[in-house]
Amino acid sequence: MLRGPLLVVGVLLLAGCRSAEPARPNVVLILVDTLRSDALSTYGNPRNTSPHLDELARRCTLFEHVIAPSSWTKTSMASIFTSRNPLRHGVRGVKDVLPAKLSTLAGAFAAAARSG
Repeated sequence: MLRGPLLVVGVLLLAGCRSAEPARPNVVLILVDTLRSDALSTYGNPRNTSPHLDELARRCTLFEHVIAPSSWTKTSMASIFTSRNPLRHGVRGVKDVLPAKLSTLAGAFAAAARSG
């Protein structure tokens, strides 16, 4: 069971939910800021606190060990969407933005959609 606050990216990262088309999986990325994993029944809370997330977790891939690249949401989100650590994507300060040249998860999904 995960313990302690997860200040980032999310408590759940659900990917590859089963569908009729195994070649093109559905991807659901759920990002939650400042939610402790032990508040969710998915991660062992005895109360039924997250029935919809529990159902997704049962049907999909549930990542139970998540390490944040930063304690700050903005930096962590940039890492999630670029697959780069903060030193590589450069989003570490309030005014920092992602360089346009960086590939992102959204760009990869858009390219996949265009290719059919």
